[in-house]
Amino acid sequence: MTELRTRLSNLSIAWRSALLAAALTLPVTGFIAGLILAEVDGGILVQVVWRIVIGFMVAILTVMFLGRPPLDEGGVMHAELYFYMPVVFVILFVLIFFFPKWRG
Repeated sequence: MTELRTRLSNLSIAWRSALLAAALTLPVTGFIAGLILAEVDGGILVQVVWRIVIGFMVAILTVMFLGRPPLDEGGVMHAELYFYMPVVFVILFVLIFFFPKWRG
């Protein structure tokens, strides 16, 4: 009986982890794409700050346009992020599932 409860508990944790990872996939993919693809001129501090700002902008646009931010919005070239979403989903799922204090 305890083995069945343990299995059901692990299955429940896996489903919750998968749902949380699915909800976070779009914004995290957009933020990473904004950090990497941004074209910013200036000093090191200016580049770091503007890349973070552009990362947040692209994260919001990625959620709004479901993985396809508009052309050259925020200094980022047009890129379809569909290829990267499964990779980000798997990474988020593993992080959430195997690190219980992140689960909440």
